[in-house]
Amino acid sequence: MSWPSSSAGMQMRLVKLRSDVLPERARVAVIDHRTEGVAIGRDRSYTARIRIPSMEVSKHHACLFVFNDGRFGISDTGSTHGTFVAKRGSSHFERLSMPKKASAPMSLGHLDIVRLGMGANEFEVHLHHSSTGWSCEVCCLDERGESEIHLEEKQPSSGTANSASTSREQQQQQQQQQQQQQQQQQQGAVAPKHGYGFGDRKLESESVRRQTMSQLRSRHLGAEGSSKNGDRATATATANALSTPAVAAGESKTNNYVDRAAQRRALVGGAPTTAATQHMPRNVEPARTAAAEKTPKTRTTSEDPLRSDNRGYQLYAGMVQHGTPAPHRGAVVVAQGVEGRAGLGSKRLLQIDEVADRASAHGHGHQDARERQRRRYEDSLARSS
Repeated sequence: MSWPSSSAGMQMRLVKLRSDVLPERARVAVIDHRTEGVAIGRDRSYTARIRIPSMEVSKHHACLFVFNDGRFGISDTGSTHGTFVAKRGSSHFERLSMPKKASAPMSLGHLDIVRLGMGANEFEVHLHHSSTGWSCEVCCLDERGESEIHLEEKQPSSGTANSASTSREQQQQQQQQQQQQQQQQQQGAVAPKHGYGFGDRKLESESVRRQTMSQLRSRHLGAEGSSKNGDRATATATANALSTPAVAAGESKTNNYVDRAAQRRALVGGAPTTAATQHMPRNVEPARTAAAEKTPKTRTTSEDPLRSDNRGYQLYAGMVQHGTPAPHRGAVVVAQGVEGRAGLGSKRLLQIDEVADRASAHGHGHQDARERQRRRYEDSLARSS
């Protein structure tokens, strides 16, 4: 087949050779002469894009575009795993750029192969003129269009389109609120206490509640409601006056200490003396202690001999009847060791006097070690001085 020499009126189609993520039916992508070109990437975008949701493909992997003379080209836009191109009839793939670096444009020819990443996604380039019907048997689309790889283009949401108008409305509302607050201040609105400014809803609601209650008292109770308020204020002032001690003319006003404990002892009386409870055991109630002292102590053991019906006496008598002699005090059992053999008893057993001598010698050894340590420390201090 002969191809026209002029590139005007050309159309490029990418035929899927292999892909691990694209649907099996989708196998042809149509690239037209749009000014911004067609991008290839993993995520969606607001521009036309062949979306390949694979980890080998970067978010912004490559871009297909048209030169001024009508030729189609491709450039890597800084992908990680790279974009490779093999010319027609060649098995050698050329990488367009280093990882994460953009490449210079490269023109594409008919039946060139484009590989994205490490080989899981490969496409064959088909260039056809309008005179040949824009396609061949390999790159033609079916009647339903199920074989087309659609160019995805994310449409801006209505919220994004109206963001400018929304922000303007918010600014106008804020200005209106500020103007209303200024008018309230000019009309005599009282600022809340505790240093808070206007706009604190909790304090504003409290002030409104107090004003409403005062209006209701004056409306329904009349003079009685106002007299109650006055009596309450008078009582508060009297309490403050009683709680504050009188200051003499010669005393300083800064010395306003009041001994509340002395006043309480003068009115109520002091606490009971601790002489009665001085020797009282801790965590013991007095009533329980007195009851314990009155209770007579009983002996838990008895010096009377055991009777014949006692169970212990019967067992002991049975042991004697079976031929076992009754235990009695006699000669001390002497332990005998086996000298010259390994294991327990291989050494001569020590007598009591020898054990005591060794224990005393061992104690003196510790004392000698402490004494040597003390002398060594004193010598080091003497040398350092």
